[in-house]
Amino acid sequence: MACSSKAITDADLKSPFKGESDCMWLVGMDSSKLAFRCLRLATMLMDVKSSKHHLLVVSIVDDDQKEDLTLQANCQEEARRCGLLMKNYAFKTMKRPDKWTVGEALIYFANKAAGYKARLVIGAQGMRGGDASKGAQAMDRIGSIASDCMSKVKVPLIVVKQPWGDIDGQRNALGRVMRCGRNGVPGLTFMCCVDGSAISNQIFAFTTSLLRPDDRFVALHVRKVARDVDGQNREAMVCTYYKQECAKVAFTFKGLKGTSFKVQPRNCNTVAEDILDAIEEEMVDVVVMGSVELSNPKNMHQVGSVCAHVAKHSTSAHVCIVKNVSLTG
Repeated sequence: MACSSKAITDADLKSPFKGESDCMWLVGMDSSKLAFRCLRLATMLMDVKSSKHHLLVVSIVDDDQKEDLTLQANCQEEARRCGLLMKNYAFKTMKRPDKWTVGEALIYFANKAAGYKARLVIGAQGMRGGDASKGAQAMDRIGSIASDCMSKVKVPLIVVKQPWGDIDGQRNALGRVMRCGRNGVPGLTFMCCVDGSAISNQIFAFTTSLLRPDDRFVALHVRKVARDVDGQNREAMVCTYYKQECAKVAFTFKGLKGTSFKVQPRNCNTVAEDILDAIEEEMVDVVVMGSVELSNPKNMHQVGSVCAHVAKHSTSAHVCIVKNVSLTG
């Protein structure tokens, strides 16, 4: 981090909830529409009926800023409309330490909350340099805060894209936000990217923990071109194993709209581009990917190039990145 300020205190890092947490969903909040999209998606991914699933909305403010009571009220009302029990909801305003960026403060808080099985949900939107001759900037699909979090955060990270449609119109008779994907029907489509790595099976299990009735689940394997018998055997073993695991999911999770194992041949120059193609073909709402830290201690939390590319270039699907430190640390 940029400094060693004590502005984030032990009281800030203490859980506001009583009892144990199966997981604590952290939402980085400001007054933007995308931040409220993060709140809604967090309630869609968590188990709102569980007393051990908690939602903590975190607002990072400058030292001279007062608490935004209107923002707090709006967030609480939105959480209520999403079907969340208020005893499982909390809003926390934290002062940004001197010389820290908002991203650094959020990363520090999220990493310290790893003991509460935290999952961080943030929006992805920023500006990048456009045509300098015209003095214009172009929209980027991932902002600087999301980019920093992808590199440095230890807990599972959900990078939220812009809404697929008019989410405000997708409410039930009670006025609650419906759990719908970009196709406008109840349920979300999850895609889990799997291969023969050690973390892959853990990522598969992590994705299935997000499933709810009406959801659809796809396990994607981008098939490499095997040039020898051993490579062909490894690819065959991966396919056989995950076909069986998908069959178990279909049998175990009642109410799913579909479960499938998809093999994507290497059609593009990179694995990331093949994954992006599969996301659009399957109309995926949330894609879950694993990222193994590099061996260099200075870069131990750096996100892999495939995850970074998919997060940056995915135009429709939200991207969940889980590092092996999240599952083993």
